[in-house]
Formats: sequence, C-alpha cells, structure tokens
Amino acid sequence: MRTSVQLLGYVLGLQGIIGILSDLGIRTWNGLSVVEHVSVLRGYEIFTNAVLVVIGAALVIATLRLRGSADEDGSEQRP
Repeated sequence: MRTSVQLLGYVLGLQGIIGILSDLGIRTWNGLSVVEHVSVLRGYEIFTNAVLVVIGAALVIATLRLRGSADEDGSEQRP
C-alpha cells in the first residue's frame, strides 16, 4: 500500500513539474500535463501545478517517514 501511495506521489509531483515547465514556455513535454486538458482549471494552471507538486512531495515524504518509523519500532516485519 505504501509503495502505491509513494508512486502516486511521484506521479503527481512529475505532473506538476511538467505542467509548470509547460506554462513557463518550455514545451518539451507539450500535451502531457493533465491540468492543460481540464477546462475548469483554465487560468489557474500554475497554481494547480504547484499544488500538485506540494501534494506529491507530501505523499512521498509521508511514506518515507512511515517506513522509517516502522523500522525503528520493529512492529512491521519485511520478508
């Protein structure tokens, strides 16, 4: 479960970074940002992409801290 949440964090962060770069004029990955295709978010692309980066980073950090605390407690055994 933690691996899938961590993967989701990486994907959200990557989507946010790609969207910010695309909005700033770097069109290397043109069309890969999901935010560009949502009409409700027009005009708020940079803000939305920044929020995606923050949420993605928070998910990755949370999973890493949970993994670290589980290792310290010894409560979770890995095969």
